[in-house]
Amino acid sequence: MIATASVVAGGSTAFAAVTFFQGFETDTAGWFDFGAGTVVRTPSGYTNGGGYASGVASATGNFHARLKVQHDLCTQEPAGGGPVNQCTGPYTQWGGYNTTWSGGYTTQVDIYLDTAYAASHPDSYTGTQTRFDWSSAINNAAGTHLRDFVFNVGTGPNPNAPGVCAGGFWIAASTNATRSGAEPYNPGNDPKCVATSGWYTFKHTFRNAAGSLAVDFDLLNVPGGGAATCVNAAGAAVPCHWTISGTDLISAVGCNRYGWFVNQEIDDLAIDNSSMEGCGTPLPVPTITVTKTASPTSMPAPGGTFAFTINVTNTSAGTVTLSGLVDDVYGNLNGNGTCATGGSIAAASSYNCSFNGSFTGTPNQSQTDTVTATVTDAAGSTGSAAASATVTLTGKTCHKPHKCNKCDDCHKCRPADTESTAGRCRWKPWTPWFPWIPGVPAHGL
Repeated sequence: MIATASVVAGGSTAFAAVTFFQGFETDTAGWFDFGAGTVVRTPSGYTNGGGYASGVASATGNFHARLKVQHDLCTQEPAGGGPVNQCTGPYTQWGGYNTTWSGGYTTQVDIYLDTAYAASHPDSYTGTQTRFDWSSAINNAAGTHLRDFVFNVGTGPNPNAPGVCAGGFWIAASTNATRSGAEPYNPGNDPKCVATSGWYTFKHTFRNAAGSLAVDFDLLNVPGGGAATCVNAAGAAVPCHWTISGTDLISAVGCNRYGWFVNQEIDDLAIDNSSMEGCGTPLPVPTITVTKTASPTSMPAPGGTFAFTINVTNTSAGTVTLSGLVDDVYGNLNGNGTCATGGSIAAASSYNCSFNGSFTGTPNQSQTDTVTATVTDAAGSTGSAAASATVTLTGKTCHKPHKCNKCDDCHKCRPADTESTAGRCRWKPWTPWFPWIPGVPAHGL
């Protein structure tokens, strides 16, 4: 790892295709124990006797992972002020290494920062439980390791900013890791402090900046995804953002290598929702089937209220969230009848709801309306499907004869007919054009 980079302010770019995701809901596949560290899947609310982040809920879902440290497997490394602690931690290959630059990519993982722990475990040169280095490395065009881009994280105090955020986590961005190679307080790497406990997304964005590689480092709030707020060494509130650029030409870079806790000293460090977008093969998007039925399917004109029932079946391999349910006639169905969005649908399971809708008109009119359901999986990918139902109004269309204004049975009315008081049609008495002849009935021959 070579520390030759400039750290500047900048923006980030998103790449839509999710190619790796592990949220630890069912296993830890894609993550590997290494050195002194192991990855253990734990339930939301896991407790550890008052240790790091005891009792916190998972960032999302019902499970997350804890990084265990076997301190007897940590080593001592030589450094300028004497030997320092080194606890090599777990890693992921983001589903597999990739060698072809495809325009840019992102990697990210949610990490819980426990500032109460930070306040009670101040860092020192010989500290053993106060730092971690989270790296996302990139390959060169030949498919071998090119460079690490590292969040260097440690508890306060910052020796270069005494009295500022002494009880938080100080973070810097660099291309080096370990206590012998980097520190989170280096003023040349723009150190910033997180003063509030919570889940934060540690995100790397690899992008092309005028022919050279630029890497954005961002801390995002969980939930929400907005930029988190840090405190800089001067005590000012600033976005938790860094950019390293000018390290390599785009022509020399490949795509992802690993995500690695190069140094991980904090036992039970909590992580969740690791993912990559833009390198490799996109993961399948979630799939569903939708049906919609009407009851009744028809009624006499002028119509009225119809009951509609919707079924959404999850045909994906994992759990999805119903994130949208919209009808092209009746609008957003969230909160309409028994329909509600935001709930989970397990694999091979279904969600059902119903609502009422009005349709009025004249006989033989019909209405077809379509509902579209949208689901989101744990990786943030979305899928949708639609279904329609048709309702019809029954009855005869009466083209009223000119002297038959209210006849119930239109087909019995004739132009010369009139209506009885009972609403039925009868013949109108015929008035002869010739004079009345005695002995001949008045209604005609």
